[in-house]
Amino acid sequence: MLLNVRRPLGLALAGSLVFAIAACDSNTPSNAATSTQKTAAKAGSVIAPSRDWSQVVAATPEGGFLMGSPSAPVKLIEFGSLQCSHCATFHKEAMGPLKSNYVKSGQVSYELRTFILGPIDVPVTLAARCQGAQPFFRIVDDVFGTQNQWLQKAVDNQAQLQALQGLPQAQQLVGILEATGLDQFFRARGLPSAKLQQCMTDQRQIELLGKIRNDGVNQYGLTGTPTFVLNGETLEGVGTWAGLEPKIKAALD
Repeated sequence: MLLNVRRPLGLALAGSLVFAIAACDSNTPSNAATSTQKTAAKAGSVIAPSRDWSQVVAATPEGGFLMGSPSAPVKLIEFGSLQCSHCATFHKEAMGPLKSNYVKSGQVSYELRTFILGPIDVPVTLAARCQGAQPFFRIVDDVFGTQNQWLQKAVDNQAQLQALQGLPQAQQLVGILEATGLDQFFRARGLPSAKLQQCMTDQRQIELLGKIRNDGVNQYGLTGTPTFVLNGETLEGVGTWAGLEPKIKAALD
């Protein structure tokens, strides 16, 4: 999904909340298991196989959430938007093999930095981050897995969304969640209404979202989502698991 890099992070509702729900063509996944056995054999002397690093999650100073060993030799960062259909496609295809074949063994660490593309992104991202590091990736998986449903509700409930304009920021954000059904979604995942509303007023988290956006554009040259940074290098033209996995393999050689 292309990004208007000149647009600052805005928390007020835009003039139109109609979002294009684009779909990516699925690519045939690579045979990651065979390759990983080879790379694991090379790295086996330095990586303890007894620990499942995919269960280790921590917040990063840059505002992301990192899964895996902090000392992994290959460090992968994704700038991804929770309302981006291309990001949802990537997560559906990639998370299983990425965790099982690379993160679990400690070879690769994976950090997701939630990038704001539009108005819906703001409250859904704040809510996804609200319970901290440990449940974050599980919640993100569910958000992407149901993305079509809540984006369709946004399209269907345009009048309700437009009526939110002019309200205080926190009321707008809560109203977006209600109009898309995401308030019920997050309550079903352990986030009570009072806590959810509190997270919509968390200025520290809102500032972190702005920092992630600015870093993505200014430091990493981000022009769309998903964008991947591998060992500090922004990968141009890579937006799918089929395109990313060979880069990971090459970095492990």
